[in-house]
Amino acid sequence: MKKRENVKVGETYYVRTKVLSVELGYTDTEIAAVVVDAEGKALGPDVIYFDKRDLAAFSSCKPETAPKYDPCRRFRKGDLAELSRYKGRAIIPIDLKVGDKVKVCENEKTDSTIIHVIDPIGRRYFINPAYLELVTPVEELVRYIIIHNENNKYYEVCWKDDDEPDGRTGRTRCRTTFWYHQPPQTYSQKEAKAAAEAERDRLIAEYRKESE
Repeated sequence: MKKRENVKVGETYYVRTKVLSVELGYTDTEIAAVVVDAEGKALGPDVIYFDKRDLAAFSSCKPETAPKYDPCRRFRKGDLAELSRYKGRAIIPIDLKVGDKVKVCENEKTDSTIIHVIDPIGRRYFINPAYLELVTPVEELVRYIIIHNENNKYYEVCWKDDDEPDGRTGRTRCRTTFWYHQPPQTYSQKEAKAAAEAERDRLIAEYRKESE
């Protein structure tokens, strides 16, 4: 909020307010409000009363929520990003253009101006991270999945390939298998599924911890 001595006659200022009441019982007063900051916190104890003739000056503000991830967060290994412009400019390697998706191959270093990325067909590049925009943080990526083989009666916990989300083409790496066939009956089907889900969640948590 500007100090009074910094407010100049003839200039236009926008005031953010929070409505307290619209039914005060006064003849000429329709709205009572307080001035608030960007987070909705009152900047002062004074209540401002607006006349009903001032209603045309009111417009609704959308609720402001803090971003889930720090916008200045450094890139981490496994992040999915896309090439973007910075102040209207772009440093684009050959064969890539603005909007192309890449995966970050290493944690961004504080003492480096480039970062190693790979595109969907396996080509590798070193790019200034200022020209990358985060699409999906590694924290939100599901790196392990469960595949249920009903014919052979087992659940597998596998590493998920980004280009093969269902893992059924043979290249997905299996980490462990929980059988429920007879004989030998290692688990019941319910137990095998629960064990697979628990192992999947453990591996995902471990992966995210390592990515940090």
